[in-house]
Amino acid sequence: MHPKSHHRPSARLGLILSALVTVQGIGCASPSSAQQGSASQASPQQESASQGSTTQGSAPTSLGALAQLQIAATAGELRPNAAGSGWRLSPKADAAGGAPSASMRFAPADGSLLNLASYQIVKIQIRNTGPSPVTVRAKITNPDAENLSGTCQTAATLMPGARQTLDLRIMPTPEDPGFEPFAKFMKYYSLVRVRDNTVDASKIDALTVWIDEPTPDAQIEVSDVELAGTGAVGPVPFFPFVDKYGQYVHADWPGKIHSDEDFAARILEEEQERRDWPGPSEWNKYGGWATGPKLKATGNFYAAKHDGKWWLVDPEGSLFWSYGATGAGFGPDLTPISDREHWFADLPPRDGPMGKFYAEGRNVIYMYYKEREWLGYQFSLANSARKYGDNAADRLVQITAARLTSWGFNTMGAWSPAAMMASGLKPYTTVIHYGAPMVNHHQPDVFHPDWEIKVRERLERERETTAKDPMNIGYFVDNERRWGRYARFAGVSLQILEAEPTVASKIAFIDDLKAKYSTIEALNQSWGTTHASWDAMLQSREKVTFADPASPAVVVNTNMFNDCGDFGMKFGEKYFSTCRKLVKEIAPNHMYLGARLHSHIDPSLIELQAKYCEVISYNMYDATPVGRMRPYAAIDHPIMITEWGIDNDPRQSPFRATTVQVAIGAKGPRTERLAQFANDAIAHPQIVGAHFFQYRDQPLSGRPDGEALLRGFINGTDTPNFELIQVNRKITYNMYKTRSEAK
Repeated sequence: MHPKSHHRPSARLGLILSALVTVQGIGCASPSSAQQGSASQASPQQESASQGSTTQGSAPTSLGALAQLQIAATAGELRPNAAGSGWRLSPKADAAGGAPSASMRFAPADGSLLNLASYQIVKIQIRNTGPSPVTVRAKITNPDAENLSGTCQTAATLMPGARQTLDLRIMPTPEDPGFEPFAKFMKYYSLVRVRDNTVDASKIDALTVWIDEPTPDAQIEVSDVELAGTGAVGPVPFFPFVDKYGQYVHADWPGKIHSDEDFAARILEEEQERRDWPGPSEWNKYGGWATGPKLKATGNFYAAKHDGKWWLVDPEGSLFWSYGATGAGFGPDLTPISDREHWFADLPPRDGPMGKFYAEGRNVIYMYYKEREWLGYQFSLANSARKYGDNAADRLVQITAARLTSWGFNTMGAWSPAAMMASGLKPYTTVIHYGAPMVNHHQPDVFHPDWEIKVRERLERERETTAKDPMNIGYFVDNERRWGRYARFAGVSLQILEAEPTVASKIAFIDDLKAKYSTIEALNQSWGTTHASWDAMLQSREKVTFADPASPAVVVNTNMFNDCGDFGMKFGEKYFSTCRKLVKEIAPNHMYLGARLHSHIDPSLIELQAKYCEVISYNMYDATPVGRMRPYAAIDHPIMITEWGIDNDPRQSPFRATTVQVAIGAKGPRTERLAQFANDAIAHPQIVGAHFFQYRDQPLSGRPDGEALLRGFINGTDTPNFELIQVNRKITYNMYKTRSEAK
């Protein structure tokens, strides 16, 4: 099908291919005129920017240059298609014996630049003529392109025999707004990169097509290249930069939604992909190792050591390694609209059918909206309604479970929706949050009598649901409490000393000090303090420390440190022993998984938790878990990594924390970090699972607290992340074999 009538007529690059006969001496016929697919309509920013600036109805200035295109460079083996139309590309190892590669680069024969500003899409017809799945990528570049800057890319994975049109969209570089308009709204970022994933379309030096990480038997056919659509010739304003679906306007990526009609196509594409990739063949219904060793079957999950490594064991007695994603399933992500309405294009009217996804908010902890009332929009819910209709939540239960299996996940991590947990489709973990007296925002007041009551009341709500479900791996109580880096929970005692005088744990700590020192003068002499009385110490809210203020890791007040450690251990014993007791009262057949530690934790804290937690939960945001785990080797207790993650997606967001950016693909920084962390965790003898944070992206425009991390396996349009899924499957489809053979 040809582009729709309001677009510029397409211009074939058959001239490119016929020119190769002369330049390369390849005796192949001109490409076939048959096409597949159709050009999509121009994106909102291209249509608005192009009004009054395109050369409607006239031949583009680039046509002369197109006739001069040749294959300027080839890696691998390139030969004419046997049918006489196009070329077949296959890998070939380089002369130095490196990994095989396969690419073809088209460029003008005279070294000139192409002006493609009048066009919107480069359409490339490809077919997988090899026996294995292949990932094919294509890009156009400016002469000064570096990594993502000055380049537009696209990609697709094709099963053997599959044919597809790669739509490589020409995304013009917008005006640079600088970071100042975003500084008060966004955490973690410091700049905007408008040249990433965009080009000066009037100065294109090459088109490159390649096979990503090809296997030796990989082979593709490139049969046709075509220009289509109407581009933006004039300046492109940056604002609005969020489209009606919550996506970044000025870039393109595999699976981006350009119209409501795309949602139906994405459903069909994903259903076919799940048929092609149904999941690991050696998993049982729990995701355990069906063909591996068998241990005792108890009907529930438990931890056991087998052949020198810690494992979980599923209800059927199969070895189980918990690989999951947090927040797996349907859910809202509210982004504020108030005071930045100009960020957004085509927001729906509040009284229209999509107006129900507006919501009001207040009282966030950080950034601009702290202590403000504001109006927000839930793009993820709106997009799910567009895609699946009014019963989106029900449909997504089945779809999410099937996705997880296809992508290589066997677990739903923390904060997955209740409907997902109740579905019986996947193992999951349960997080217990509760309202109770607190020392501060970060620490419960465990010596207050109401603390235990509140935890028991919250757990009681699980008695008839998760406590009877064999899919429930176990319970976390709390998340990322501030335990501190110091040995023997001494850092917790510092927090307690700075707390309100009514905090029960502070009263208990001072009572212990009274029993040891008798007089405040004796305490002052030991600690080097100047408290006027025990009551003055109780009333004091001043910050205290036993460490060198210039080097917080160095303890300089040993007496104070030892006393804080004594009470810290008393606090820790009460906390973890009580939590275990309450979990076992309500769910005696399920595991107590601890408190989801974070930051650097002293081994003495791990050793205490090993007394009470069947598995210790630990959130680790390192490049690899190996270094963090090293101090705990002597404790020899199973640890589950309950959060880890990778960087923000540089294709779907312009926001950066650093100017350094590296290329997209199997060798990109996000995919390499995903592979390194997951593979290292799978091989580690103490680690029994790793849960990726998180299943879906946060909003491009940010949560109310300023977090705007696009690192999930689906984005706000419910579209799977092409890059992450391909790499994840390579890791997890064989993870049991990988773990069992790791030394």
